[in-house]
Amino acid sequence: MTVPAADTTGPPAPQRRFDPFRLPSATSIRFVLLMAGASIGAMYVGLWYLPYLSVILDQPLPLADTCAEQAGNVVGAGSDRAVLETFLDCLTGRERLAAWWFLGAVPVWAVTTAVVYTAYPVVLRRRLRALRLPRTSGAVRAAEQALHEEPGGAARRVTLLVTPGTAGGARVFGAWGRYWIAIDLALLTAPFRGRSRAVIRHELAHLRNRDVDLTYLAVASWWALLGMTLLPLPAHLFVFTRAGGGEVGPAVLRMTATALLVLAVLHLARARVLRTREHYADLRAAAAAPGDPELQRALAALAQTGAKRSRWHALRGYHPPPEERRRVLDAPDRLVRVSGVDLFFAGAVLGVGQTHLALVARLLAGNDEYHGHGAASLLLGSLVGVVVAAVVWNAVDAAGGRPRGLGRAAGALAGGVLLGCSVPHEFAPGGLVPLAAHPELAVLSALLLWLACLVFLRWAALGARMGLGTSRRWRKVYASTLGCAAVAFGCLSTVWVIVNGHLGEADALGRALAVWGGLFAASQTWYFTVGLGCAALCVAALPQAGESRGERRWRRWAPVLLGHRVAGVHLLLVVMAILISGVVAGGGPLPSWWSPDLRLAAAVAGALLSAALSGAGLGVLLGGRGRSGVALCASVVMVLVTAALQPFAFAAAVNGTVCLAEPASAGCWARAGTAVLGAFGTAGLGPLAVVALLLVCLPATAAGAALRARRKAPPRPAQARPAPAAGAAQAERTGGYGVLAAVLALVVLLAGWAADSLARRPLVHDGPRPELAARVRPGTVERTEVCEQAGDVFPGSNVLDVRSGREALLVLAASSRDPVLAAFGNAALDGAEVPWSRFLRAVAYYCQETEGPR
Repeated sequence: MTVPAADTTGPPAPQRRFDPFRLPSATSIRFVLLMAGASIGAMYVGLWYLPYLSVILDQPLPLADTCAEQAGNVVGAGSDRAVLETFLDCLTGRERLAAWWFLGAVPVWAVTTAVVYTAYPVVLRRRLRALRLPRTSGAVRAAEQALHEEPGGAARRVTLLVTPGTAGGARVFGAWGRYWIAIDLALLTAPFRGRSRAVIRHELAHLRNRDVDLTYLAVASWWALLGMTLLPLPAHLFVFTRAGGGEVGPAVLRMTATALLVLAVLHLARARVLRTREHYADLRAAAAAPGDPELQRALAALAQTGAKRSRWHALRGYHPPPEERRRVLDAPDRLVRVSGVDLFFAGAVLGVGQTHLALVARLLAGNDEYHGHGAASLLLGSLVGVVVAAVVWNAVDAAGGRPRGLGRAAGALAGGVLLGCSVPHEFAPGGLVPLAAHPELAVLSALLLWLACLVFLRWAALGARMGLGTSRRWRKVYASTLGCAAVAFGCLSTVWVIVNGHLGEADALGRALAVWGGLFAASQTWYFTVGLGCAALCVAALPQAGESRGERRWRRWAPVLLGHRVAGVHLLLVVMAILISGVVAGGGPLPSWWSPDLRLAAAVAGALLSAALSGAGLGVLLGGRGRSGVALCASVVMVLVTAALQPFAFAAAVNGTVCLAEPASAGCWARAGTAVLGAFGTAGLGPLAVVALLLVCLPATAAGAALRARRKAPPRPAQARPAPAAGAAQAERTGGYGVLAAVLALVVLLAGWAADSLARRPLVHDGPRPELAARVRPGTVERTEVCEQAGDVFPGSNVLDVRSGREALLVLAASSRDPVLAAFGNAALDGAEVPWSRFLRAVAYYCQETEGPR
C-alpha cells in the first residue's frame, strides 16, 4: 500500500492520489470538538457549586436585595437619577460576579487537565515496569538500530524502554516534548524481528503525526471532568437531601443525570479521537516504507488471533478493529468523508453551550437578552463553523469535488443543535422550551435550521473546490476560508436563534405574526447582512481554476458595477416621481389617484425590476454547470453595493429636487449635502433594501444561471490562455479592487448599525415629558401595582402594546409609595439615558427581592 508523503510544498497535479496529510487531520478536528465539549461540560458541572456553597455556609449568596438597600440609602440624600444609577451599578456588579462564577469551572478544569496530563506519563512508566537491560544486550541493540533506521526516530527526544510484555507490543507516550517508546522484549526476538520494525514504524508515526500530545490531553481532559463531577457528587446529594427534608429534589436529579450523560458522550468522543489517530499512524507508517508488507501481515495476524468484539466495545475502544484498519489503508478517503457523527456532535456542542453561554453573556451585558444570546451564538457558532468547514474541505479534497450526502449531513448538524438546545438548564430555559406547546412551529424551526445548515455546507464545499483547484497560495486560501466560515456560520446560527425566539412568543402574538415577526426581525439584524456578505465576498475573492484574466476581472467587477447601475436607476426614478407633477398635469393639480405614495411605490418597483434584470444578467454571465453558487454569491455582492448606495440615492434625490426648485438659495445645496452624508450615519432603509433586493435578485440570478447551464458552450482550446511566469502573480490579483469596493459597501452598511446601537437614548426620547409628569400622583400607587405593570411590559410578554405599557409604567412608578420605585419613575420621566430592557430588569429585580408594600 503506497500513500503519498506529507512533505509536499504545494498541491499536486489534478490526477494525484489523495494525500491524507495535506490538510489538518480528522484527529485534530475531532480533538477540537472534544475539548470544546469538555469545557462546556465543566461549565455545567460548575453550576453545582453555587447552591452547594450557599447551603454549606448557611447564608444566601449576595443577590440584588443588597442593591435595594444601597438604593434606599441614597433616597433623600441624592437625586432621583442617583438612586437609579446606584441600583443599576450595584446590580451590574452582582450580575458580573455571577457570570464569572459560572465560568470559573473552566479554569479549574483546564488546570486539572494539565496536572493529569503531566502526571500520566509518570504513572504509566511505573505501570510498565521497564527492564533494566545493559545497552550491550542484543534486544536493546536491535531496538536502537530500528529506532535510528526509521524516519523520525533520531530527530526527536525518544527514550527507549524494554518491557516484560506490559506494553501490549509497543506504545509511545509522553508529555511536554519528552517522549518514551516502550517495546515488549518478546517483540525484539529473532522470529518477530520483521514485525517489530512494522510496529516501531507505527509508533514513531504517532510522533511524526504529532498526535501523542493530543492523545494524552484528550485522556486527561476526560479524567479531569470525571473528578470534578464524581468527587463532590456524594456530598452534594447528602446536603441537598438533608436540606429537602430527606428527599432528593428533581433539580438535583436532572443535574446529576445531565452530568453523567455528558461524561458518557465525551467518553465515546475521546475513544473516537484515539481510534482516528491509529488510522493516521497506519497511513504514515505505510508511506514511510512503500511496498513493505509487514504492516498488512501484522494486521492480518491481529484479525485472526483477536477476539470478536461487540459493536458497543468497538465504539468505546481505543483501537479500531483490524479489518477496518486494513480498509482504511486501501482507501484513505474513508477517514475524511463528511461524517454525520462528527457534525451531530458539533451541533450538540453548539446547542448545549449556547444555552449556558447566553446566560453568562446576558449577565455580562447588563441582562440584555438580545445581545447576550447574540454574543453566545456568534462565539460558539464561529467555532463550530471552523470545524465544519475543515471537515468539508477534507471531504472535498478526498472526493475531488462536492462530496455526497450533504443533505443528510445538514440533518445531522441540525439534529445535534436541536438536541443540545433541549438539554435542561437550571438557571436558563432551553431554546426549544417555548415551542413545546406549538409542534408545528417547532417543526418549522427545525426545517429553517436544516436549510441554514445545508446552505452553509454547500457554500463550504464551493469554497473548498475553488481553493483546492488553484495551484498557488492554497494554504492562505484555506486559512482565509476558515475565517469566513467562522463569521458566516456564527451569524447564521444567531439569525436562527432570533427567529426561534420570536416563534416562542406565539402565545402572545399568534402563530402567523410570530412567524412573520421572527423572519422580519432576523433579516433586519446586522448578523444576517454580515454573515451573508462575508460568505459572498469570500467566494468573490477566491481564485478559480481554469479562469482567464478577463473572466476573473468580470467576475469581481460586474456585481459592483451593476450595483451602481441599480442605485442610479433608483435615484433617477425617485427624481422623476417627485418632478412628475409638471409632466402629468401641465403644472396643474395631479389626479387624486396619483398620490405621492403611489409615485414612490412606482419608483421602488422600477428599481426592483432593474435589480431583477441585473441579477438575471449576472446569472447568464457567471453561471453555468457547476457555477450557480458563484453566480449567486456575485448577486449578493451586487445587493450589498446597491443597499449601501441606497441612502445616497434617496437622500440625494429628495434634497436635490428641493434645491432645483430654489436655484438662488446657495445654503440649500449645503444642507442637502449634509443630509446626504447624515444618511450614511444611520441604518435607515438599508436592511430593508437588502431583504427586498435579495428576494428579487437571487431567483433571477438562479434562473439566468440555469439558462446558461442549458446552453452548451464550445470547448476551449488548450492554448487559449497563455500564462507567462512573470505575469502569473498579477493575474491572481486581477479584479482585487472590485472585491475591495464590495467590502467597502459592507462596511458602509455596518456603520449605520454601529451608529444606531452606540447612540445613547433616554427612556423618553423627547426628553422631559410634561404631559406624562402631569399624570403623576405621588404616593398614591402601591408597590404591587407597579410590579404587575412591569411584568406586563417585560420583553416577550405583550409586545403589541409595549409603548403605552411603558408610559403607564413610568407614571405608576413615579406615583408609587415606595421611595425607590418613585425615584426610578421620576428619573425616567426626566430623560435618564438607560435602555428600556435595563430599566425594566431593574424594576423586576427590585420587586422580586423586596416583599410587601412600602
